Formats: sequence, structure tokens, C-alpha cells
Amino acid sequence: MPLAANAQDLNQKEKIKINGIIYDAKTSERIPFVHIIDVSLNTGTSADDNGNFSFTTNHGDSIKFTAVGYSDFYIVLDDSIRNNSYQVIMLEPKAYLLESMDFYANDPMKGFYLKDIPRDTIRIWSNKGAPGASYWNVLPNGGSGYVEAFANLFSRRAKQEKKLAKILEEERILKMQEEAELVQRKTSEEKYNVQLVNRITDLEGEDLENFIMEFKPSRGFILRATEYEIALQIVESYREYAYYNGLEVDMDEILRRAKFSD
Repeated sequence: MPLAANAQDLNQKEKIKINGIIYDAKTSERIPFVHIIDVSLNTGTSADDNGNFSFTTNHGDSIKFTAVGYSDFYIVLDDSIRNNSYQVIMLEPKAYLLESMDFYANDPMKGFYLKDIPRDTIRIWSNKGAPGASYWNVLPNGGSGYVEAFANLFSRRAKQEKKLAKILEEERILKMQEEAELVQRKTSEEKYNVQLVNRITDLEGEDLENFIMEFKPSRGFILRATEYEIALQIVESYREYAYYNGLEVDMDEILRRAKFSD
């Protein structure tokens, strides 16, 4: 009987709930429908169309985040991960190499055709030695031929399109960064705010503003911490604030307001 009881205790792990958002590590854009797999239990779920996720699992399990176009990401839920904690997952994009193609001049009245051959660059061929070419490349008056004119036009257009694409990409990245900043700010304000500090400390007016200005934790701590950890931080900070300002502190009352007793 003692051996059976011990074996049962070892097999039972603490259930925890994990919440969070999944971002592209390069662009800070949210990634929708990422597959989330509990490798230890061989179960899974997926993020929603806005990159948000929430699932329940066990302490000690390995979790895999996988999506098309991104490298797989793993986390191990050790004892430092608390129940209802908030996780920000950053997935690294994968790079894919595509084979290049060559352009060949054919009939000037029919334009160009593509031939898929393994080369490192894109080349514009003249009629000289080009397979299937049947016209001369220099006009009688000494002007440039069809291939040269096409190449110049292609080059200018490519430069303009590349410049426009760069501007649009920079604008998109900036927009994604602003969106990520707004999400983090909103989450931070929901977890640590004036109402919460007032409920725990009973401070008001100028005293409340001074306390928050001096003891408000960093946004990084607020985003990672649980509600319990944030309340505990407020209690410890208020103990220090009261000491230096000569205030009497009823710790039992403060702990009651914070809704925990140890």
C-alpha cells in the first residue's frame, strides 16, 4: 500500500493554465493559428486568428509551438512557471531559397519566354548564341535594339518597385510594433492600475499618485507576473512607504484587501 501511494503521487502533476500571444520575432506581427502541442501528453490546441492562446497542462511538460514558415519553438513548464501566467512567444521566420530563371529573346513580335534552368543570376540574352533567336539586335540607324530597350525599362521599373516595397515594408513593421506596444500597455494597465493600488493600500489623492510614481514595477514584471505576485509587490512596497512616512500599518487589513492571507 505505501508503494502504491508513492507511485500515484509521482504520476500526479500540478495542473496549470497558460495564456499568451504569439508574435513574429522579425516584424512583431501576430501569427494566427499556430499549433501548440504538449509533447509529454501528445495532445494539442492552436492559437486563434489573432495569435492569442490559452491551454491547461502539467508542470514539467514540454510544449512545442509550430507554424508553417517558422522554426519550431519549445518551452519546458518548470516550477518557475506559475498558474495563469502570461507568456509572450516569439517565432523565428524560416528562409527558403528559390531557383532563378533566365530571360531569352525570341520573336520581337511575340515578346519573351522563360526557361527554367539552374543559374545564379537573371540574364538578358541577345540573338547572338541565344536559342531560338531569329532577328538582329542593332537597328540600322545605330540605335539600341529590342533587348537593350527592354533591359533598361526592366531595370528602372525594378528599382522603383524595390524602393516602394522597402517603404511599404518599413511602414508595415512600424504599424506592427505600434500594435504590439498598445497590446502590452493595455495588458499592463489591466493587471496594475490605480483601483487595485487603492483597494490594497487605502491611499487616495496625492498620496496615491506619489506611491504609484515611486513604487510602480516595470512593465516587464507586470506582464510576466501573476495577480498574486503583483498584489504581493504592492503590499511589500506599501510596508516600505508607510515606514518612511511614519504611517501605522495594519498588515491583517492590508492582506485582507489584497485577498490573500500568506
